Amino acid sequence: MSAHTALAILSSIAPCIAPSIIIAITGAHSSVGKTTLARMLSRRLSGNVRIVKIGHGIDKGKSEILCHTVEEARRLVDSLRRHRGTDDSLAGRREYTIIESNRAFDVLDPDLAVFIEGSGERQKSSAPRARKRADIIIAPNAPLPEVEEMLSDKQAFNHEELRRIGDVLRRFHQRLATVSEKENLPSE
Repeated sequence: MSAHTALAILSSIAPCIAPSIIIAITGAHSSVGKTTLARMLSRRLSGNVRIVKIGHGIDKGKSEILCHTVEEARRLVDSLRRHRGTDDSLAGRREYTIIESNRAFDVLDPDLAVFIEGSGERQKSSAPRARKRADIIIAPNAPLPEVEEMLSDKQAFNHEELRRIGDVLRRFHQRLATVSEKENLPSE
């Protein structure tokens, strides 16, 4: 879905939108698993989840909202934030917006930021800044910190949400470690 279409839809339904929690998924370079992690989180969080990608590309009709510029993303996030309240029980569902891009920090201060380390490829120029701002760093060859404990001060999330996010991050980390091991095996 294009950002323009998403903004039009959000404008028309804005009074009905529940509070939106913003999660940023960033990474060292392309193909580190940002979309995979975003989709894993979207399946596990209970509520309405939308994924926004900032970057180049063509809108392929996928469920992710594609913003070509930081300005497009800023307008979209501003619209979501304007309608973020403090009542978590609005319509019984939470709203989550997962922003997939290192440039997310150009437009917002997310409730949670995850950085995915790469595997030796040349990193993006935005990677060091994204890594520095991340709450959690996932590296294939390093242990994953105790997620729930690290995020216990994140007031935007309740205990159950932190548990679900922790479960997803652990599964994703295991998946990354397995892929990394396979890549390092000598070919037969």
